[in-house]
Amino acid sequence: MATHLTLNDLKAFVRQHFEDFVNNKKAEVIRHNMTPDFYDHDEPGGASVGVENEEKMMLRIYYLMSDLQVTVEDMVCLTVIHGDFKAGSDMVGKVSWGWPRVLSSLKSTLETGKGINVWAGDTRKSGKPANKGAAA
Repeated sequence: MATHLTLNDLKAFVRQHFEDFVNNKKAEVIRHNMTPDFYDHDEPGGASVGVENEEKMMLRIYYLMSDLQVTVEDMVCLTVIHGDFKAGSDMVGKVSWGWPRVLSSLKSTLETGKGINVWAGDTRKSGKPANKGAAA
């Protein structure tokens, strides 16, 4: 989705989101800051959750970790744009499913120096988990 926001506007938005969502304990901002089709693909246990469950999770986190605070010191903006898919193509589903996994591994690499095997547990074709020893 294209935006009219500048890179600095986007960074300010992210900083304010985390200030409100985590530090100011305003879980309801998730409903205003995320699109209705938002899914967090990086939840504990590898779950993907939408806006409603993300809000519930944060309410529980406020209770369990009442002193939790975050500071966004720096960030990288990565934009992935796909378009012009042929009618009836299965590519929309493939890239929508695959990109979050690839970006999750990139995030892990940047944070820890080690990527993750994003295809472990992929049962879409065989019905069986993929080889866990496969390279990321």
